[in-house]
Amino acid sequence: MTGTTILGQAPSNSGYETLHWRVGICGSILLLLMLLPIPLQPQVTLCGFLWLTGRPCPFCGITRALAFLLKGDLALALNLHPLSPLALTALLIVFLGGPLRVVWEQAGWRTLPKGSLRFFWAGSLLIFLAYGSWRICMGIHS
Repeated sequence: MTGTTILGQAPSNSGYETLHWRVGICGSILLLLMLLPIPLQPQVTLCGFLWLTGRPCPFCGITRALAFLLKGDLALALNLHPLSPLALTALLIVFLGGPLRVVWEQAGWRTLPKGSLRFFWAGSLLIFLAYGSWRICMGIHS
């Protein structure tokens, strides 16, 4: 046999391949943000909302804030975008939530109920919308 089952299905570890890709992509993104030099004030902004309206969107400055947060500069990260720790948490949950759930289930540990993750996502969305609305109305840009 060449790695397939009797019914011609893929081996059961194909799910692990997806998890390895997710962990690799997340690690690569975080490593790039941590190692690449990111300017405090970019010469060109990539935010289409800022181009069109002249006002910052709820996410303006989040990439720079995440980079400085990963480099250990919490004060500068919070100055660039106060919700950067929440954004980093959300990024880690998106990319590493699945692999951690598999590891925890295999170890016999209790996992978080789905309802608590829904609460996290709904709360995060509400916080970003409230902050973004305030930021757009006040025209505050970091």
